[in-house]
Amino acid sequence: MTSPPRTATETPRRAQRARRTLLRFLLPPVVILLLLLLIHWPRSAFFLHEAQTSDATVLSLLAATLALCGLWQLAARTANERVAWATVAVTALYPVFYEASTSADARSQMTAAALVIWGLFFYLPSRASRLEATEVVELKEGLWRRRLAAVALLASAVLVRGTAVVVPVALMLWEVMQHARRRAQGRLLLLLALALVPALVRVVYSWQSGGSAGGWSQTFADFDVLDWRRVIEACGARAWQAFGHAGLYLLTAAMLLLTVFVKPVSDAGVERGRIEVQVQLSFAFVALGYIILLSFASDAQRASEMLAVVPLVILVCVSTFWRRMKYWVILVAAACVAFAFL
Repeated sequence: MTSPPRTATETPRRAQRARRTLLRFLLPPVVILLLLLLIHWPRSAFFLHEAQTSDATVLSLLAATLALCGLWQLAARTANERVAWATVAVTALYPVFYEASTSADARSQMTAAALVIWGLFFYLPSRASRLEATEVVELKEGLWRRRLAAVALLASAVLVRGTAVVVPVALMLWEVMQHARRRAQGRLLLLLALALVPALVRVVYSWQSGGSAGGWSQTFADFDVLDWRRVIEACGARAWQAFGHAGLYLLTAAMLLLTVFVKPVSDAGVERGRIEVQVQLSFAFVALGYIILLSFASDAQRASEMLAVVPLVILVCVSTFWRRMKYWVILVAAACVAFAFL
């Protein structure tokens, strides 16, 4: 099938979209890195400690920058840029993320979270309602290239942190439950299954070597002695870490109250949009997968294991604030202040 001929106005529009895309990918990393340096400046850990500690802290900070850049892109894709900047600010100040961004012990969790978030960004399609007709055609043509990139990122996350295997599995289950796009479903499931190859390699290597592969066996050290009471308790603890730990319950409670009692705000007679229900459900599948899988972990007290889930929760909360409050920035500022002093 041949593409339609280009009109005289298409070339300037393409150039303008290219400049806008380039700016969207270059500006957020600079601003986010400056934001992280600003909020970590009072501690100055990476300037005052010895060289080895400083290098480890800088690597953690770069991983946090990568995660926040991916979160900005994901929020801008699923909501809008105002929600994206607010989500980045709240996430950067969230106590668990704040501590992990300069902690050498949580560097693998932070790196895996960054790769998962970028993977979701490439996996989820843009909202076609906000695109021009030519952009919709280009989006459909490049959809499978984006999903190949998503699979590569998710597979890399599994290599960094074995628990990230839950993300492609959750997305596969979500695709199976959807009724739309049945014709492409088989190819998509096969593509997502490729992200599980690193997990199989790690399991085979661990079985042959008789030890732990990258901390996989250590994370689930108590799996052989299965205590369902402990698993249920750990499931509740993981759910709390995903939705309420370290003051996060303030955001989730406000979101639920606004959803139930406050109608969406209208701008010039047009109701503000929300993150598409399918996208929110895909986030929910990923969060549920992490909660269930990590309930079997030997150490259920490490909230940093949920670093891939908490930014998604914050994104949904901030998007709800923007949709249902005219002065939504007040709630975002209150959350930032509350997290800064926790």
